[in-house]
Amino acid sequence: MFWDKNRASSTASLLKRLKETAYEVDSITGLCALIVGMPNVGKSTLLNALRSTGTTGRTTKVAKTGDQAGVTRKIGTSVRVIESEERGGVGAGVYVLDSPGVFVPYVEDGETMIKISLVQGIKKGLIADEILADYLLYKMNLWDPYLYHRYCSPTNDIHEFLLAVAKRDGKLKAGGVPDMGESAARVLSEWRKGKLGRYVLDDLSDEALQRHELMASSPPVSLNQGKKAWKEQRKETNA
Repeated sequence: MFWDKNRASSTASLLKRLKETAYEVDSITGLCALIVGMPNVGKSTLLNALRSTGTTGRTTKVAKTGDQAGVTRKIGTSVRVIESEERGGVGAGVYVLDSPGVFVPYVEDGETMIKISLVQGIKKGLIADEILADYLLYKMNLWDPYLYHRYCSPTNDIHEFLLAVAKRDGKLKAGGVPDMGESAARVLSEWRKGKLGRYVLDDLSDEALQRHELMASSPPVSLNQGKKAWKEQRKETNA
C-alpha cells in the first residue's frame, strides 16, 4: 500500500486497513502501531494526517514536521488515530507511535548517498548543493532534457546550467556576480517540489532489480562490523 500526503483517499485507505487489523487483533487496550522509516520520508506528516482524518475534532498537529532529517528525536507517546467503538470507531481504538528516522548502518557507494541527500534523508550540507545539482542535471539529461528548457538548452556542463539559473531567477551577488551556491539550492528546491519532473532516481529495470536483490542477500558490512568480525576470527584462531 502506498500513501500520498496529497491524496486524502490514500489516508482513508490506510485507516481502513488499521480498522480491519484492529478487528482481527481485538485487544482490550486497543491496537497500537509504530511508524518506522528512513529519515525525512514523512513519518510525522503521516501521523498528523491519520489523526486529523480518523478522529473527530482533532485537527491540530501532534507531531512536529520539517523539511530536513532529524526533526523527530525520540519515540513519543501514543496518539489516538481511530476512536473507540463507543465513539463510532473500533474496539478500544487505534493508537500510533512516531519514531526517529532509522538510517542504514553503512552506505557502500557515493551515488546512493547522493540520492539520499537529494531527498533530504541526511543532514543538510554534508554534500555540497553544487554536487547534488550536477547529479540532477545528469539524471534530467537521461530522462528528458526538456525538463529544464526554461533555463537553457541541453547541456552536460553544471556551471553553464547554474549560470543560466542565476540569470533567470536572479540569484546574483553584489555587482551582478552569479551566486552558484544559491542557484544550486534553487535547482534542488524546484526538483523537490516536482517542478523539474516527477521521476525516481533509481534504475527500475529488471536487471537493476535483480542486482539489488543479489546485494540484499549478502549486504556489505561497515568498518566497525568488519573489525568486530576480524577480532572474533582472530580470537578463534588463537584459542
